[in-house]
Amino acid sequence: MDLLRRSPAAVLLLALAAAWIQAKPNLPPAEVDTRAKLARTWSDFAKWCLERGQKEPGLEALNAAVAAGLPEKTAAPLKSGLEAATAKPDDPALAARKRDTGAAAAKLHAKLFELALAAKAADRADAALAAELALDPEGKVARKDLGALVRAAVDHGWNEVAGRWLVRARTLDPATWTAGKFRDAQVALGKKDVILLGGGEHALVAYVALPTDWAPNKKGLPIVVAVEGAGCNFAGCCRLYREARGARAAIVVTPCSLSNTNGLDGAKYPWYDAATLEKYKAPGEARVECDAAGLAAVLAELRKDWGGGEKLAITGFSGGGNLTYFWTLQHPETLALAVGCCANFGGLGLQGAKPVTGGGPTVLLLTGEKDDFNLEVFGQKPGIVGQTDSIEGFLKKLGFTNVSRRVVPGAGHSNFAADVWKEFGIE
Repeated sequence: MDLLRRSPAAVLLLALAAAWIQAKPNLPPAEVDTRAKLARTWSDFAKWCLERGQKEPGLEALNAAVAAGLPEKTAAPLKSGLEAATAKPDDPALAARKRDTGAAAAKLHAKLFELALAAKAADRADAALAAELALDPEGKVARKDLGALVRAAVDHGWNEVAGRWLVRARTLDPATWTAGKFRDAQVALGKKDVILLGGGEHALVAYVALPTDWAPNKKGLPIVVAVEGAGCNFAGCCRLYREARGARAAIVVTPCSLSNTNGLDGAKYPWYDAATLEKYKAPGEARVECDAAGLAAVLAELRKDWGGGEKLAITGFSGGGNLTYFWTLQHPETLALAVGCCANFGGLGLQGAKPVTGGGPTVLLLTGEKDDFNLEVFGQKPGIVGQTDSIEGFLKKLGFTNVSRRVVPGAGHSNFAADVWKEFGIE
């Protein structure tokens, strides 16, 4: 394996290592010593490359040495030499030297991980593991360290760190994941914060908050799907509805959806590959259909593995109205409640929508008295009021009789989380 190939993992390694040095200038002596060894490991390889005209591998190694702490002044002559060198064909010994250097560096990062974990330094342990896995993703030590960091992160309340590595654990250590050895960490994190589920047969993932008293024997738990708006703060949305839920025994789900926004910024969707984002780059029916299929897969997972019940509510804020109203129109029989909160509606879901029987589920349409988008949205008409008029009219034509509408006095563009829980009627 080419341990110094240009890859997102290698770039991440260097970025994180540089962040260590900038953020933590006063490190314990053992970490300082280990970093010095790491810098020498990379700089020695860079020198070897210079002697043999291996320009690009040498510059990459030197960058890694500087990120590990080699002073810029010390690195400058070697950098000048490499930049001025005439690149030669790969040396026959290059592959073996790369492999040996990468393996040595991986061991040093594993040592840094051990030291950081002992010091309860979340950021340094996080970065050390990222670097170790970038160099040796198949290594037994790296997989062991992955489990150790997840357990420590849950124990110490490093919720962001725990959540990030639990997401990656499925692909980084599939055997351990399949054996259910990350389950306890998922449960613990899901009860006190949020976890990311999904991403199996369907690519869509969703943030999930379990009830604070969740237990394996709890079944039939109501599910509230809270769809985020164009801000794409999916974890934040799930946490908001979790907080508003309080001690209610219900599961909160926020799908990392595509139909809530216009442009798909890859930085806001790190779970999905470029091909997926490219496929759905144009807003429209295909996007929301993808979201709905993914949401259905997440709901099936919750009911199979997490005690989710059939009682379901869905609410969408702003751009989240696209998926909320689509689901309401296409799958009304699955719902106890649908709530649009200053929600967008452009007609998605009307195609193929059938009249409901028995009056359909309860639907609540909420708008804010002082919402800046009531009359137009970024210069486009109709605004939220006109779009809400539209969905209200279509629902009534399809036989929805349990539809009510309310303007919230003094409110702006809001998700009205507390109103959703009150309407759902869960104590």
